[in-house]
Amino acid sequence: MLVIGLGFWLAPEVFALTPGCGAWWAWRPLWVAVFAMVTLPFLPVFSRYERAGASAKQQSAGMIRLFAGCILTCAGLGYLALKGIGGGPSWLHDAAALALPFIGAACAGFGPLKRA
Repeated sequence: MLVIGLGFWLAPEVFALTPGCGAWWAWRPLWVAVFAMVTLPFLPVFSRYERAGASAKQQSAGMIRLFAGCILTCAGLGYLALKGIGGGPSWLHDAAALALPFIGAACAGFGPLKRA
């Protein structure tokens, strides 16, 4: 939030760009780099808390499972962002879109359906 506020103050013309135009897309890599630089110092601080609850028996999900979980989660959230609930051709599309993020999280090893 502070980075965005600082951006509004220092470069308000960047926020006036029409989303999807060429200049808007040209600014995306810079925004990702700025957010990565701002977030990076927090990584060592908070990563120890994420590792503290893991037992020695638990193994992290394989790379393929993590990738599949990410794809399924993003597909469901993307469909919901695009169509919303009730915007699909039938209720089955909406049910699948609602289920995909949960299936993806379970596939990646998160949530109540994770493997022991």
